[in-house]
Amino acid sequence: MKTNFQLCELIKVPDYAAVMRLLAQFTVESLRMMELSANSTYFLLTFWQRMVTSVPYVRSSEDHLLNLCCPEIMTAFVESRLQNVERVVRDGHDDPLDDQGATLQIMEHLAIICRCEYEKTAQLLANAFDENARIMEAGPEGVCL
Repeated sequence: MKTNFQLCELIKVPDYAAVMRLLAQFTVESLRMMELSANSTYFLLTFWQRMVTSVPYVRSSEDHLLNLCCPEIMTAFVESRLQNVERVVRDGHDDPLDDQGATLQIMEHLAIICRCEYEKTAQLLANAFDENARIMEAGPEGVCL
């Protein structure tokens, strides 16, 4: 988002809601296809991070829709990364977490994106942690790879 455009101005654009839904859908699908979107993930998350950063300055009564889009994006990110763990362990795929620089950049963006709905993000992470803890406790015989 250019710095000379403010979120409150974008909200007033007639097709803002439709564009935001399409951008969110595109981002979610891109995150789910991480082997094809590795290079674009950073740029997509940068867009959402900048949008969320603008929310405190919105004085308009119109809905910015980020409270709906950001939880979907966080869910897609977490689920896709957890699914990738299986591919790394089972099939020996490259582990994207090995690139510490890229991982740090993405985590910095995600920390801001989840600000829109901390409660939903916290619940998502707690559920993912609990599910994976159960799998780990079950041991190798409980894992379906």
